[in-house]
Amino acid sequence: LSAIDSRHMITDLLTEVRHVPFRLSDLVVYGAKGNPFYIEQMIYLLYDDEVIQPQESRKNVNLGKLEALTVPEDLPALFQARVAHLLFAEKQIIEAASVVGQVFWDDAVRAMIMPETKLSAEAFQNVLSALEQKALIVRRRSSRLAGVSEFSFVHDMLQDEVYEQLA
Repeated sequence: LSAIDSRHMITDLLTEVRHVPFRLSDLVVYGAKGNPFYIEQMIYLLYDDEVIQPQESRKNVNLGKLEALTVPEDLPALFQARVAHLLFAEKQIIEAASVVGQVFWDDAVRAMIMPETKLSAEAFQNVLSALEQKALIVRRRSSRLAGVSEFSFVHDMLQDEVYEQLA
């Protein structure tokens, strides 16, 4: 995307934000280098870092946190930053999923982490839902395996980064 198109995309993604400072747009445009997927993931990082915060009916930008923000240089660094913000259970699950591969199944991941965690089936599903809401994984409409839910990472590079961090 051009810089102008990138700014339009940022504005479209941040419609709930009262005022989007030019500094925020500049940082995202600079980091994205025209990559729309980077823009989308960077917006999620702004929420993860609490640069964008809910306040009453709209959202606001915390200028102090914006100034302290380090812009990841590329998608792998952006994914590393997003994973660093995960809660312990979320991190356990996404790491186990990365071992399974780009596509994974809930039962396989749960079986891998059960010796280490005592998450109930409901809590486990809630964590998977949280990872979906954070736009790190996607639940597929149908599964190749009967009786289990199938998921995939939003990008193969995310799965690679999570897996490499295990080593």
